[in-house]
Amino acid sequence: MFLSAVAGGKWDHVYCTCGDVIARQLGKPMSGFRRDPRQVIETLMMRINAAYPASTIAGRGKDRLADWMIGRNPIDRLHFLDPISWRHFVQTNSASDRAFLMPEVTEPLSVTDRSQACEILGLRADARYVTCPGTIQDRKGIRELTRAFQASEVPDTHLVLIGKQTESMSDFFRQECQSLIKSGQLILSDRYVDPIEFDCLFTIADLVCVPYPRHLGSASILVRAAQSNRRILASQWGWIGWATNQFGLGRTCDVTNANDFSETLHSCLVDPDQIDAVSPLQEAFSRFHTRENHVAHWTAELCRRHGLPQRARIDFPNAMVEG
Repeated sequence: MFLSAVAGGKWDHVYCTCGDVIARQLGKPMSGFRRDPRQVIETLMMRINAAYPASTIAGRGKDRLADWMIGRNPIDRLHFLDPISWRHFVQTNSASDRAFLMPEVTEPLSVTDRSQACEILGLRADARYVTCPGTIQDRKGIRELTRAFQASEVPDTHLVLIGKQTESMSDFFRQECQSLIKSGQLILSDRYVDPIEFDCLFTIADLVCVPYPRHLGSASILVRAAQSNRRILASQWGWIGWATNQFGLGRTCDVTNANDFSETLHSCLVDPDQIDAVSPLQEAFSRFHTRENHVAHWTAELCRRHGLPQRARIDFPNAMVEG
């Protein structure tokens, strides 16, 4: 649909808000795409798979082919949400001046009072809560999180999983988690949450877990948890582990190792780090990832081309993405 909309059209400036597939399609040999050189295309890139080497030869070959096509596409500006993918593109493509880092769109929490947030969610205000906000899916490591929480045996602490469940996760809870559910340690609600309830899951959290085992690209709940100054336990893999360690956002562990996960989770709850003082790196991370900065990055080239005032923009220094 995007290609048919822009092919031969009379337009000046086009934004594609999810360009991973489009970038590959436009980079194919004989793609047949033509446009006036005065027209500009900008796209948001979620990730480049080749930045995360696949475990099989076939997988790596497929990713290298996609990488080659992305490198030769005619898009003027590629905005990467994932610094690991951005760094890979810059290091492997001659047209690296087309690549930019894009902030996540995040807003301040709508509910910041913990007692009020607990009341909205129907929870006690005098208990400790571990949360993983969002939908309840296997790929997010919820199964591993639940097992690690059970093994950690921390008293008067509850794992709160409020969000729409996949069928496989519902089966898991039904078959393996009845004792946790009956004791009240595991609090479940299989439903979609509204934006206020979603914010409350951060506000009530004594610990936000981001246990995605092999997640490619960025994760918005990590950004949100960092901006909310929550204690964080995250997977050590990929962007999630890199960002957590690079910016001192929290602790990481191997979430696929049951002992490592449960021991680190126990340590986070029994002997939590002090988070009263926000480090300069964490502050820079949070300043970058705002709605205002996202808009400033999106509109910078459009404003430059038309002589319009540009919004104040915060860029990441190179030192912050070299780790």
